[in-house]
Amino acid sequence: MITFRSSVDKTEHRVLFAPRPGTSQGAKDVYRKLLYGYRCQFCRNPILFAFLTPNKISLKKYEETRVVNGVQEFHMVIPGEHSKHDTAYHIDFIPVAGQEMGLQRVYLRNHVIRPDILGKAVSVSEEGQPRCCPYAALFGLRTDLLIKDAILMGGFAERELEEYNLPSWSVFQDLIKDDDRHFFTEGLGGLPLVNVRTDFIADQKGIAHWRGVLLPFKKPKVEEGEETDPYLAVEQEDAEEGVPGEFNTRAQEDDLDDEDDFDDDDDDEE
Repeated sequence: MITFRSSVDKTEHRVLFAPRPGTSQGAKDVYRKLLYGYRCQFCRNPILFAFLTPNKISLKKYEETRVVNGVQEFHMVIPGEHSKHDTAYHIDFIPVAGQEMGLQRVYLRNHVIRPDILGKAVSVSEEGQPRCCPYAALFGLRTDLLIKDAILMGGFAERELEEYNLPSWSVFQDLIKDDDRHFFTEGLGGLPLVNVRTDFIADQKGIAHWRGVLLPFKKPKVEEGEETDPYLAVEQEDAEEGVPGEFNTRAQEDDLDDEDDFDDDDDDEE
């Protein structure tokens, strides 16, 4: 089992790796300092997290990934007797120069969208890999980039997007909250993820949706020879770096019942 835990004052966070029953006798829980972490409200899986560790941690004896359908019905667990996959995650491990420490980043395949294939159907249908949830999530380090990528995620052409002013972060938050196809996932240590149904990605439904939403932000046409005034553009909030989020959805608040506060007496042995 992989869970996130926070200190009593919510200033420090850890990821807990607890061995599945029957995987190895005498195995102990392993804790690592969490840099950021997100759990999907729909499938209830940890979908993206990063932490510092002296050695790469294999998920083989810890993973219990739930596979659910479009109405949240439980289908199977990965790994398990009904699954042909050993894991549903991808792991990146980057050594930190000059230190006996590395950065390990873990994301759920076909759930967290790869930035290099943004706006394409293949971004949530990696060949030969499982899809555990009907939603896909987008991660960003700056609000302006997160807004732009969320629009492109639906298949909106970047060239066409240049015809619009991007909404401010506060306006964008209201747009997502009023949308039945998207939702935010608040996490520990970063900006919220933007989630969208996978059937909305790189599809005409997604393109038409954002054209309608962005209509009030369309830049006025400039006649030939007419000068533009940059101060007429919709004012945007300055791009912010990610700030720590809090669990503020009902599903995430429920998770806190299972993910208790940690104390300094916890073991940190493998």
